[in-house]
Amino acid sequence: MTKKTITQLFNYPVIRLDDIPFTRKLHRLHMNILGFAKVSAFLLPTALVAYLLFGFYVPSKINFATHTDNCIFAPTLLPNTAKVASDEHYKISMPAKISINGYPIVSTRMCAEPTSIPSSSAKTLAVSQLKLPISKKIQITNTASLSASPRVKDGTISTKNNLIFELSKPDLFFDYELVADDKKVDCIVQGDAVSCPAGSLGLSQGQAYVFVLRQKLGSSSQELFTNELTTITSVDLVNSSITNNQIVYDAPTTIQLTLSKPVVRAGDVKIMQDTIVVPTTHTTADNVITIILDAPLERQKQYVISVGSAVAIDGGHLEAPIAVNFSTSGGPKVTGSTLPSSKSSLTVDFTLTFDHSLKPEQDFSSVVLLSSGGQPISSTYNVSGTQLRVRSKVQLASCQDFSVNISDTLMSAYDITDGTAYSANSRTQCSRSFSIGKSVQGRDITAYSIGNGPEKVLYIGSIHGNEKSAYYLLSSWLDYLEANPGAVPAGKTIVVIPKLNPDGFASGSRFNANNVDLNRNFASASWKPDVVVPGGGTLVNGGGTSPLSEPESQAIVTYINSVGPSLIMSYHSQGSIVIANGSGNSNSLASMYAGFVDYQHVATEESSEAFEHETTGALEDWLHEVPGIPVVLLELSSHSATGLFPYHKQPMLNVLR
Repeated sequence: MTKKTITQLFNYPVIRLDDIPFTRKLHRLHMNILGFAKVSAFLLPTALVAYLLFGFYVPSKINFATHTDNCIFAPTLLPNTAKVASDEHYKISMPAKISINGYPIVSTRMCAEPTSIPSSSAKTLAVSQLKLPISKKIQITNTASLSASPRVKDGTISTKNNLIFELSKPDLFFDYELVADDKKVDCIVQGDAVSCPAGSLGLSQGQAYVFVLRQKLGSSSQELFTNELTTITSVDLVNSSITNNQIVYDAPTTIQLTLSKPVVRAGDVKIMQDTIVVPTTHTTADNVITIILDAPLERQKQYVISVGSAVAIDGGHLEAPIAVNFSTSGGPKVTGSTLPSSKSSLTVDFTLTFDHSLKPEQDFSSVVLLSSGGQPISSTYNVSGTQLRVRSKVQLASCQDFSVNISDTLMSAYDITDGTAYSANSRTQCSRSFSIGKSVQGRDITAYSIGNGPEKVLYIGSIHGNEKSAYYLLSSWLDYLEANPGAVPAGKTIVVIPKLNPDGFASGSRFNANNVDLNRNFASASWKPDVVVPGGGTLVNGGGTSPLSEPESQAIVTYINSVGPSLIMSYHSQGSIVIANGSGNSNSLASMYAGFVDYQHVATEESSEAFEHETTGALEDWLHEVPGIPVVLLELSSHSATGLFPYHKQPMLNVLR
């Protein structure tokens, strides 16, 4: 198509752009730009390559700190081909800026990263590239001077919560661990703070420990904090309205537990009766937990108050759950009584002690019955707290059996009954005591009579005051007869004089208060004033100034003459022998007795040889010579033994038959 054709087609003339001045200027500018572009396309890559190859080797410095990335501007071509000399503290990384298919082409930064805890001295690392003989020097100076301080109050820490350390600067590089009591836990860095789970150390409350916070990387570490801290004291139970193992006699509506410090919460608070949870609610105020019972506790049951957890305002907590064991009582139970099983006074008067207080306003005559042979005994009742005094209004007969019975309806001061039933049996005193005379110093010579028969059997002890075992034996014999009055044969009466020489007994002397041996003061044919004493030697007037010069001797002779006993048992010590006075059946009784107690039986005619000293004016001799009453004399094995009765009980019974 020609110009003419075009002109004709559009009906416009053809204009040449070159003919317009402005167009020519624009054309020249375009050509200049194209020329600059051709030069730039050559120069810029050349300059870049030159910088990457030669500017790379300019030495640099990095001041290492924990809170920055520790990078410098250092463009590097093909960073993966760079070689960094090794160092035990640092390494150099070159993050890729331009990559092709994941392969780093250009890096613009070099960054120092720690490989262990850095030392304080500067380190220089060399970076080379393309196996060229020159390298880039990077000097790294450690400026990371960190300090750590625990976030604690009053120097105490919780054994449950995390222990927080505040760092002087954030740490982007290192790990941390906390050590205490040879145990350690790993910590978590959170900016400029380190959080350590101290609760995992298993520390005790209220104890001082040395805590160490270590900064670590790999196998290297350094201590940023070392100091003694004390764990917060525990929450403890210091008081309870119901104490452990207590028997609860009242009917509480609330139970209070007092703790050692104010608490913000308490958990798993309950009362258990075996496996049953007792319905309750609870409140916590300051250091007191109040448990409110929905209904009265069942009686005569075992319970446990428990608190599973309690956290104090200061972070202290229970070391172990609280457990308080208790039980509820039934009605009042007898825990003590002054009522003897025998030898009760003829006017019965005794006191019962109960495990808790009685209700004074109740009809005791309907719940406490004193009776004998099925017949009630009219009585009075006096209450004082836990004690009930019972007194008969009438006097009972000697040796009369009676009993006391308490029903289950006896009420406590809290109106609680059940489980109170009680019964006890007793007997009024069977023996009748009387004085047969007085000693030199005015002491009564007391005799005790049991039985109602006309035939009397007399037991005498401690005619020598230092022979106390005789008194103990005859006292036990009396107690046995009181408890077993049926042991006295029908038709007989037993009379016991435990100590014929009360003055000598009181002073521990063989002699009476006049320094007379009473068993040398009787009107036998052998009586004389001066006597030989055991161990040798003569006691002037030791037999008295005359037979029966002493009031004690006179008293026993007068009594014997008045009642005419059929047998007299005389107890002395010590020798482990049995001697008869030769009257009546005394020899056969002495032989029987000796066989039971394994003592030596000494014949009457050999008695002087048995004692190894002369015996004059003896009671048994006078009894043989004058009234002719059989006497069995026993020399017990000890002056002071108290437990001889079990060995002598049977022969003492046998002589009664």
